[in-house]
Amino acid sequence: MFIMLPALILTYPLLMRRGILWHRPLPPWYQILFELAGFIIATEVVFYYSHLFLHLPVIYERIHKQHHYFRAPIGIVSEYSHPIEFIVSSMTSVIAGPVLFRSHLLTTWIWVVIAVAGTINHHCGYLIPGILSTGLANPSFHDFHHSQFTANFGLLGILDRLHGTDKAWQAHKQKTEKQ
Repeated sequence: MFIMLPALILTYPLLMRRGILWHRPLPPWYQILFELAGFIIATEVVFYYSHLFLHLPVIYERIHKQHHYFRAPIGIVSEYSHPIEFIVSSMTSVIAGPVLFRSHLLTTWIWVVIAVAGTINHHCGYLIPGILSTGLANPSFHDFHHSQFTANFGLLGILDRLHGTDKAWQAHKQKTEKQ
């Protein structure tokens, strides 16, 4: 909260210039769904590369190591991070989609709730029944990152697969499936 409020105050002019306003007419439901799908892709891209950046040795030691203090994270730990990490990775990846799409404030609020709930789920250690077991909905994907540090930097695993940063994860999954 001590970081979020000042960060929101500082980003408010950017959001206003990009058209993220509350007094615009509400978008139709299909536009909201389309934009939410776009937000997921934007978040995957921004989060993957910003998270990879945070794992550069000099950055990791000074900033990101705080988040990795918990090797077996729980939900509340999802927001435990250095203020610079919060702005560079967490906040930027969440607002990237709404800024790119010039979304209505309602759509942005819906997205923030989904993103925060997803982040908490990613760190909670429980696979919620009925949700596909992709990287986004599978806490073991991110738990593996907290135990290995060199794999699974993204949310969905798409860019991890593309860049080969999921190889250790895939090997781990195959090994545990055989047991």
